[in-house]
Amino acid sequence: MSNNALAKSLAVAQGMMSNADKNAKGNFGKYATLASIWEAIRDPLSKNGLSVIQTFEYDDAVRVVMLRTTLMHESGESIDSIYPVFPVKNDPQGYGSAITYARRYTLAAMVGIAPDDDDDGAPREISVR
Repeated sequence: MSNNALAKSLAVAQGMMSNADKNAKGNFGKYATLASIWEAIRDPLSKNGLSVIQTFEYDDAVRVVMLRTTLMHESGESIDSIYPVFPVKNDPQGYGSAITYARRYTLAAMVGIAPDDDDDGAPREISVR
């Protein structure tokens, strides 16, 4: 199945989107909350027949909770992204934090916005082997 209608609508929606506001401060600088990301993308998506759902699956083989983000078009076309959730602590708070982090990053990546660019201005050295 092709994703021609989805691709066309996403292209229009992306032209309407701006990056989410970095409205929270964490240990590593400012970042955009999940709510801020949704605020930046909700109208452009819905005005172009697009919606997103995020669900969880458990992968028995690797014993990891997986976040599935699905971008859907009103035509029935869709694309998926699957991301493993690795909490720092194995308790409800740890999972909640890891889930929110995963939801923020996969949602932003799925629709093509970059709300969490490096904000310290320092150049990064990249080594290629």
